Amino acid sequence: MPHERRPSIVSALTSVAAAVIVLAGLKAAAPIVVPFALALFLAILASRPVHWMHGHRVPRVLAVLMTIAAIVGAMTLVATLSAASLSNFAERFPTYQTQLQDRWSLGLVMLEEFLGRVGLTEGYQNLRDQLQLREILSTAASMAANTLLQFGNVFLKAVLVALTVAFMLFESFDLTAKLRVLLRQSPETWSKLGDFVRSVENYIAIKTVTSMLTGVAVCLWLLILGVDYAIFWGLLAFVLNYVPNIGSVAAAVPAVLIALMQHGPGIAVVAAAGYLAINLTVGSIIEPNLLGRSVGLSPLVAFTSLVFWGFLLGPVGMLLSPPLTITVKFALEHYPETRWLAILLGSAKNLDSPAS
Repeated sequence: MPHERRPSIVSALTSVAAAVIVLAGLKAAAPIVVPFALALFLAILASRPVHWMHGHRVPRVLAVLMTIAAIVGAMTLVATLSAASLSNFAERFPTYQTQLQDRWSLGLVMLEEFLGRVGLTEGYQNLRDQLQLREILSTAASMAANTLLQFGNVFLKAVLVALTVAFMLFESFDLTAKLRVLLRQSPETWSKLGDFVRSVENYIAIKTVTSMLTGVAVCLWLLILGVDYAIFWGLLAFVLNYVPNIGSVAAAVPAVLIALMQHGPGIAVVAAAGYLAINLTVGSIIEPNLLGRSVGLSPLVAFTSLVFWGFLLGPVGMLLSPPLTITVKFALEHYPETRWLAILLGSAKNLDSPAS
């Protein structure tokens, strides 16, 4: 009867309204949430070495300080290499632009000659006028600068991130004991929570290893081809490998363009083929075997989560969208009431897997 359905409808609308309010607050608090989310991501990565050292009789404080020093050193190295590469690229950009303009003009002349031979010259001039390389380069450079600026703002808060990671690592020792006391009367919940935490840790650790493998392979391939800034493109491939679907493409485009400007279309095609081979090998063979089939997200969910977290938290949200969405999926699949949502989030190839 209608009056019996009203409470459920009101409850659903209330839940939706609450979710909208929470998301609006999250977006408004993005300047605070972004460094915290990045710190949480780093803390999960660092928790295993910290606890491993502590288990081998290294004092807790020393284990945390050594790990923080390694994180800060790595971030400093990445920031230094990136700044040096971008500064050098900015100085040489006019030269690259001239080289690309010359190749572009030569390509248009060859296209015009080909169209003339097949009798398709009508309307070619209008097409040529619309393909203004200078405007395309200016737009692309502006978009890249804005994105790098937002990533740079995060690196400027590296001290805050490092301090937050340190406090999280110190707290991780006591958090386990606190949760054990709180869940003492519910061993099943404690077991599920432990499984969930281990699943998230495994995903982030393995994803980091495969991203590192991708970055090293890209760097070596571009060094062999003699492409400028190979180390920087390797770092970019490592970072963007966390971003599903478009990350590998976004990492390949600038490096392939540099190869085109330096060496011409032949080397550019070889560089692009190398990117494709590396991403297929790591993303389609190595990573699924290490992560397991149950970790996969459906392509639609992966892309939607990319847009969703990017809208809420900016470029860093796009970077962290896979671990954030995978965390939600792991949380849902550990409870029978919400396992159906985890199935919807997962890939179709997991449907023949037995439910855990």
